[in-house]
Amino acid sequence: NRKIHVFTNSELIEFGGFPGNFKAKIRINPRYINEKCILCGECEVECPIELSDEYQYGLSRRKAIYYPFKTAYPLMYVIDQRVCIKCGECVKACRFNAIDLSEQPKLLDLNVGALIIATGYDPYIPPKGEYAYGLHNNVITLFQLERLLDKDGPTQGKLIIGGTIPKRIAFILCVGSRNTTPNSKSYCSRMCCTSTLINAIKIKEKYPETDVFILYQDINTYGNDESLYERAGEHLIKFIKFEEPPVVDIGPEGILIDVYEVTIQEEISIPVDLIVLSVGMIPRRDLIDLLAVTRASCGTDGFLREAHLKLNPVEAPTQGIFLAGSVTGPKNIIESIRTGSAAASKAAALLSKGKVKTEPFVATVNDELCSGCRICVGLCPYKAISLKEINGRMIAYVERALCMGCGTCSAACPSGAMQQYSFKDRQVLAQVLALIKGD
Repeated sequence: NRKIHVFTNSELIEFGGFPGNFKAKIRINPRYINEKCILCGECEVECPIELSDEYQYGLSRRKAIYYPFKTAYPLMYVIDQRVCIKCGECVKACRFNAIDLSEQPKLLDLNVGALIIATGYDPYIPPKGEYAYGLHNNVITLFQLERLLDKDGPTQGKLIIGGTIPKRIAFILCVGSRNTTPNSKSYCSRMCCTSTLINAIKIKEKYPETDVFILYQDINTYGNDESLYERAGEHLIKFIKFEEPPVVDIGPEGILIDVYEVTIQEEISIPVDLIVLSVGMIPRRDLIDLLAVTRASCGTDGFLREAHLKLNPVEAPTQGIFLAGSVTGPKNIIESIRTGSAAASKAAALLSKGKVKTEPFVATVNDELCSGCRICVGLCPYKAISLKEINGRMIAYVERALCMGCGTCSAACPSGAMQQYSFKDRQVLAQVLALIKGD
């Protein structure tokens, strides 16, 4: 589709305006590689810098110049400018003059009618020592296990840890979720149980002789995924319920898990070769930067907040901004696709009208009374107020297209400069006096 333009390795650095007329500034960071690249890989061979591959969750290494993954777009290498030392070895190796280390960032100004935020989530990374994570190579996360089982993973789909195939594997659920420890989240990440069962079944089908244990507080496989729980039982996967977190002991003989099994009310010890931590979903660490640019708002869990959880689940409080996928909270693939489709439909409906209806009872500012104290700017839930210089003074300015007439600014204004059409102080007072006289 010629109307779709993809800007990779780019970021939104400025955003403002109102529905139908937003101004966006995008910084396109340099790839240092152009379309002449044919993916021959000779540059990667010569690159002296090596670091952990984040796509494989640290299970393999990559170079500073690399091809991110098999289905990456565009089909060309990229240079990680954070670690590249500009030694020029890749330039010498490239026979097609596809590398330009002098490339600079580019700025692009766009006029857009709507914004859809679909930046996803980050996996929870256990702190060193939690269930022996980071202390033993045979304690990994569920995301790392999925890369090991993938045919494009570091072991081409073979479950090999330390050169051997583990014979006894334990999954520990709700790591980083559903508890109030300092590093964890109180909410349920929803997809961890389902993903654990899928991977546990996959292991049993591929390695039938492997003993698989699932240690859990609760199993939440809602909807059609309930059948996974039954299939796991058919594969003789053992479920162990706990209330107090299991204790992992790393000794000379291997890994030992001590846990109090609630159903049989007995302390048991489980020797295993591999522990898989089923970690949850957390807000992206760089989401704070996007919040500052778009002036969107987030909830107490750190995810972006919807205008209304039930009535407007894919709309941000600011009109013209829509939310899709896990940017508003943990979701599986099906739910992400649904919200993405809904957000796109909402944006298309907004733009197809040609006009945007606004609230008639919006806030207005008395320039003479406003002191520019910024109280209203911080309180406005719709980000409709900003400061603007008028006659040499910084005073509040209301973007009528964004204002929803909630009255928060009017109630908070210490000088009475901020009023709401049809609900100004004198109008409300006159109504009150009329009611009193009527009695």
